[in-house]
Amino acid sequence: MATPSRIPQGIEVLVKKASVDPEFRRLLLARRSGAAREIELELGPAEAAMLDGIPAGLLEATIAQTVVSPMTRAAFLGRAAAAMLAALAGASGLAEAAGGSIKPGGISPDRPPLPASGFVLCEQTSTRGEVLHSLLDAAAFRDRVAQVQRTNRLLGQAHALASRAWGADASHKDVAFPLPLPQPIRCARQEVFADRQAGEAALRQKLEEDAKRAADARKAEEQRLAALSDAEREAEMKRWEPLRAAQQLFDDQLNKLVASGAALPQGPPTDGIRPDVPPAVAPRGSFGGVRPDRP
Repeated sequence: MATPSRIPQGIEVLVKKASVDPEFRRLLLARRSGAAREIELELGPAEAAMLDGIPAGLLEATIAQTVVSPMTRAAFLGRAAAAMLAALAGASGLAEAAGGSIKPGGISPDRPPLPASGFVLCEQTSTRGEVLHSLLDAAAFRDRVAQVQRTNRLLGQAHALASRAWGADASHKDVAFPLPLPQPIRCARQEVFADRQAGEAALRQKLEEDAKRAADARKAEEQRLAALSDAEREAEMKRWEPLRAAQQLFDDQLNKLVASGAALPQGPPTDGIRPDVPPAVAPRGSFGGVRPDRP
């Protein structure tokens, strides 16, 4: 059974436009697949169902993580889907010419070392795009980073096991596993404090901001659902059911792997750990891995 490994092209266009166009971002979060009509983009039924079923926090986090290169930015600032699709095709052509990947030029900057002492204000983003702030002492922060690195190495294995279990369930006959490969967990060091009280004050401010964002997201989602007819709302809830079931299956498989101390896959660690520098375009979450365009 084929498993989606990255975001479908139509959704990629919408997400990339939303990442550079704040007005369209609000429209996409509010109307989901309906936003495609604003740029005359035709989504397939599967793409529309996937986009309508993505949790609001995960969609918002994916938009925040998406990077559009200066070479294609003008296309995504416009309103012509054809130009955006052409920009994607051009980026894909460059990737193929480079042997399947495009690597940025120059030397990768060294990251600051993990703190040896003090209290770390940490921002952790889950695979669903959920953001959690916490205050950890330096030793606990180093342990958290190591734990996140290990868990990220197991994401692909957990996704494969969940997809296999989904396909073995007779109730899912002829229904492809709907959950794209999750984005890596991110663990970002926001700030280091010598004094615990100063760190706790900064944490309280972050938690207040988190609560406001969550309330705004809930309100926007409630308004979106309220604008739908009863039939549309019922149809959307039915589309969400397979995605919720797949997410739960993935979570169960990942928790089992982590709890069992499963052997790590060979190869380099999964990208996405940012223990020292807060991401410029942050949390998690991506669904399906929107690829940043690079010159």
